[in-house]
Amino acid sequence: MKNPLNVAMVAAMPYPTGQGTQSLLSELCRGLSSRGHRVHLVCYHHAAFRREEPFFVHRIPRIPLYRRLRSGPDFFKPFLDALVLARTIQVVRRFGCRLIHAHNYEGALAGVPAAGICGVPCVYHAHNLMEDELPRYFKNRAAVRLARLAGIGLDRTVPRSAGLVIALHDRLAAALLRRGVSAARVRVVEPGINVRFWDGDPPAEREPVVVYTGNLDAYQDLTVLFSAMPKVAARVPGARLRVATMNDPEEARRLARARGAMAVTDVVITPHAEDTRKILQRARVAVSPRSSFSGFPIKNLNAQAAGLPVVACQGSAFGFEPGRTGLTVPNRDPDALADALVKLLRDPERARSYGLAGRRLMKERYTRERMIAGIEGAWYSALRGCPDALRKAALQAP
Repeated sequence: MKNPLNVAMVAAMPYPTGQGTQSLLSELCRGLSSRGHRVHLVCYHHAAFRREEPFFVHRIPRIPLYRRLRSGPDFFKPFLDALVLARTIQVVRRFGCRLIHAHNYEGALAGVPAAGICGVPCVYHAHNLMEDELPRYFKNRAAVRLARLAGIGLDRTVPRSAGLVIALHDRLAAALLRRGVSAARVRVVEPGINVRFWDGDPPAEREPVVVYTGNLDAYQDLTVLFSAMPKVAARVPGARLRVATMNDPEEARRLARARGAMAVTDVVITPHAEDTRKILQRARVAVSPRSSFSGFPIKNLNAQAAGLPVVACQGSAFGFEPGRTGLTVPNRDPDALADALVKLLRDPERARSYGLAGRRLMKERYTRERMIAGIEGAWYSALRGCPDALRKAALQAP
């Protein structure tokens, strides 16, 4: 790198876990470190598992009774996020970080004040909209309305407080513009994965299995998938759904049982990426039932890298090409979802053709290297808007 940077990467979340945001964060930090940047990740005290990283990891003080890995609000998180703010200030000052890169709203709520206190610029990496996602964690109507109002307020204030905003896709960028973020301060950088992890010839024969990988949170709309699967099994002999998750398997079984899908559903715990890879390599179709539009399901990228076609509801139809590498169906429509799954399960050659095209797409457009180049461009753009002294200090070798 001609100008490596010393950066505090702020993520108010447990790390590492198997969720998509944490997987993207891992690829980002590893890729940036390989390019010569000095990356300091600030995160929660706990993780789903431990591993050695080629970058610095700084955790908040250990909270003995808090081990939650799931996303979504709870009463303890404001306290944890305050600790993330304090830890970020400490890391920036101690290690001379010249830029803060904050992920998600909680990361920004810590990163932006830390940037102001320490006198460094802050880049906000937007992974979603709160108006879109926050109400999905509640069932009570009053709570849903309050969550939507809170989400609207967060969407109109938090992104605008950062020096520059990175959006995962064009639809999210457009939504941020409508909420008052200046077009000059928004960059679209699509996620990327380590495609080499998925190298190797896909199996010639795959089981008639639909696979879902990821968490079981409400915004994933798994009830739509479980409602569709009995219809699929009635039309395709031997068809099954395999749910690969790090969450409580009994939760998935309860959801499947409530929709009459338990007889055709297997739930598998996949604590590591290698476990997920094995599951994907044996299945025929990957599915993303999410209707929420503001995120970017990393599961779509992983599935295609493994040679699988993707069937997704319109809200989560990112990272693949409908009609070439997968199929898109209307949101919250179990019948349409079942029809698309049946179409690919009954036609293994078409599924294989889509899967091969998906692998090519990953190597052409969704590589980690391409994502890193986009992030570096956003960083240097943010620094160009800073005073000369601050910019020169940031560009000095860490």
